[in-house]
Amino acid sequence: MQLACGDALLGGLGLDALVSSSNELLWNVGGIARAIEMAAGRGMAEMCRGIILTKPADKLRLGEVVSTPAFDLDEAGFKGVFHEVAPESLDSEAGQAAMRAVVTTLLAKAARSNSMSGRPLTSIAIPTLGAGVYGNDAPAALHRV
Repeated sequence: MQLACGDALLGGLGLDALVSSSNELLWNVGGIARAIEMAAGRGMAEMCRGIILTKPADKLRLGEVVSTPAFDLDEAGFKGVFHEVAPESLDSEAGQAAMRAVVTTLLAKAARSNSMSGRPLTSIAIPTLGAGVYGNDAPAALHRV
């Protein structure tokens, strides 16, 4: 599996999947999560709401990863989107350990995935998790990923 770390750009990179750094409610209100949802269209927002309704306490746990089809992003060549909840802070050992767990879970899920279209995933774009709305230092967040 090819791994591309850095800014998740919407199209033109020949990547199979994107990672959306979401909040625990999958309300993609800012940062890359919002940009991905806007580009993917209404279907992604609706599916995210449906996923949340199946979760205990109607939210994702820190480090939990769920996937959706790419919806309108399929026109840019994407096969799917992985949504994860990153730690709010990387300033402590606990925050750094949580980020390692998030990335490990994400990569394990991506490696097991045959994509939502049934074709195997060979590449994934991972943004600097936690550097947007949560305000973590982007170089530190990139280093943790």
